[in-house]
Amino acid sequence: MLQLPLIACTRQEAVPGGAEAWRADLEFLANELPRVHANAFHTIDQDSFAAEVSSLGASLPQLDGDQIIVRLMRLVAIIGDGHTHLDLPPTSPRYPLALAWFGSGLRVVPQYRMMLLWAHGWLVSAA
Repeated sequence: MLQLPLIACTRQEAVPGGAEAWRADLEFLANELPRVHANAFHTIDQDSFAAEVSSLGASLPQLDGDQIIVRLMRLVAIIGDGHTHLDLPPTSPRYPLALAWFGSGLRVVPQYRMMLLWAHGWLVSAA
């Protein structure tokens, strides 16, 4: 099953605590991800990961909440496996649709139908 949540076209409001609150989140992620992941550095080396963390940390004051979330998602994605990801916050608006593979084609389907298709085994894995 391939699912792609889409964000509505609204900018995220500033978070209480601003850059310092985001910095605390970034530090937590940078420390905990390697600690709990079975092999966080199988695709990227530790120094490159640390450089990405530093780059994001330095950029925090210039970024809005949406930009920071995307950069955090990118940071997690560079781990390079299909199991490690960062979801959007539950309060983020999303369009009620998803993408699913049908044979060799990718189709847009309503979100509620995704579970029905999956439950009946009608979805073809993207992998």
